[in-house]
Amino acid sequence: MPSTIRHTILEGFYGTEWSWKQRQQLIDLLALLPTQNFKLKLGGGASLPLFSQYCYAPKSDIYLRKSWRLSWPKPAFSSLRALSDYAKAKSIGFAVGFSPEGLFDEWLNDQAKAKLHLINKCDELRCLNLTMLGLFFDDMPASNPNVAKVQIEVCAFIQRLLPELSIQMCPSYYSYDDVLPELFGQIPDNYWSDIGEGLCNNVGLFWTGDKVISSSYSVESLSDITLSFRRPVTIWDNSCVNDGRLTSNFLPIKACSSLALIQKNNCIASFWLNPSNAFSVAIISLLTAVVQVADSEREAHDARLQKALDLIDQRVGELINEYASDFL
Repeated sequence: MPSTIRHTILEGFYGTEWSWKQRQQLIDLLALLPTQNFKLKLGGGASLPLFSQYCYAPKSDIYLRKSWRLSWPKPAFSSLRALSDYAKAKSIGFAVGFSPEGLFDEWLNDQAKAKLHLINKCDELRCLNLTMLGLFFDDMPASNPNVAKVQIEVCAFIQRLLPELSIQMCPSYYSYDDVLPELFGQIPDNYWSDIGEGLCNNVGLFWTGDKVISSSYSVESLSDITLSFRRPVTIWDNSCVNDGRLTSNFLPIKACSSLALIQKNNCIASFWLNPSNAFSVAIISLLTAVVQVADSEREAHDARLQKALDLIDQRVGELINEYASDFL
């Protein structure tokens, strides 16, 4: 199984999802980045191009979540496949986030039936020509002491079904935030260490920091979780998202400041930005992230970076004008 790591823009929020046109426009923006010399340097992984992958995982897509056992309707699947082809033509990776709600109980009660459902879903996912699969166990009840064991078994089974794909897994408890056990049940004993010990080494693990929405990532805190996970983490950054119970009535028009804090951090393998569901605000967050990395690269590649930034800045301005209704 490959161990491809990519920094990624993730459409992984609740609420109104982006349109197919907006997703293509985002991929166009990512394709403007000069990937050869424009990279995010993290100590836990290689020096990789910034945001060379898009992940489709809107919480409103029921065929990835509560109705995952059903196939997508033909028009939706055709649109997904077309988006994957579009990304490939632009040399941008295309991932999907799969959240199999209800699988835990089914796996314990009728594993043969659960495996058949997974086989059918993976057959469907294979037809999308993915570069990576997100396996998301977040935001589900998870206090059963067997939850880590089942998640490890499910992940290993999917790896056997899709050996050509890298997998990034989001554990049920993806932060030290007290809100997670409050919402989804008390964390089982040794959950993080059991996950780290049981998962294949080439499976990535997401982490949002000390909070579900973290404004910074301390070296001490990340060191602790990487010891439990036995691998550097993939940061799932929610700093610019607005889909929570405290943020849904606001547009978070602010810089994605996290990148300035995490460069060359040995505990981080890759960085995934989960932005606002308002598309115009999301691309502002993307632009601020690009500028941060450009500042660290500017001295060595000034002419190339400036040209790219000018193109991106111009295109972001055009898109903000096109989606000005987001601000009304």
